[in-house]
Amino acid sequence: MKPYFSWCSTPTYLASLIALALLCSSAARAQAATVFTNDTLIGVLDTNYDGAELVVSNCTLMVDGVHSFASIRLLSGGMLTHSFSSNGWLTVDGGSNVPSGLDLTVSNDFLVESGSVINANGRGFGAGSGPGFGKSSGWPASGSGGGHGGFGGASGTNSGITLAGGVYDLIATPSEKGSGGGRGYQGEDFGGNGGGSIRI
Repeated sequence: MKPYFSWCSTPTYLASLIALALLCSSAARAQAATVFTNDTLIGVLDTNYDGAELVVSNCTLMVDGVHSFASIRLLSGGMLTHSFSSNGWLTVDGGSNVPSGLDLTVSNDFLVESGSVINANGRGFGAGSGPGFGKSSGWPASGSGGGHGGFGGASGTNSGITLAGGVYDLIATPSEKGSGGGRGYQGEDFGGNGGGSIRI
């Protein structure tokens, strides 16, 4: 009597099952990810995406407040940032204030592909605002640069450390946003905004 062999127990069949399982798992993960293709704001109190896998493609995703995501993938043309507030605070429902900034926890991969960016330029304190705000003095009036980890830059009629934006925060572990620059000619020219805050 010939021995009986089940084709289901061969190594080739088992390898095929494993490959199929991995393929199905990858497809399921791709379907589960939330894909953003239009500019979107995830607000301070919006927890709909917490714990999700996010994909940002050719659009801007603004995230305010503290959030936790499974993973983030920025594709070409995608930008991750936070909202701007001239005084550095965001008012949420109920009238409470929270500091503006990007404060994320990502439990798995965070991929920033070519052509995408995490950008908080100009999303710190507004002109003449912040702990190290730029000063305006002299005639015609000119504004100094806003400070942060170092003194802000002086201007044509606004020289000296006492007239520059002051120093604050920690250089090694910064947590604050950048301060805005001082106003210029006759106080009519607004200074630039400071840089925003990114913590991941």
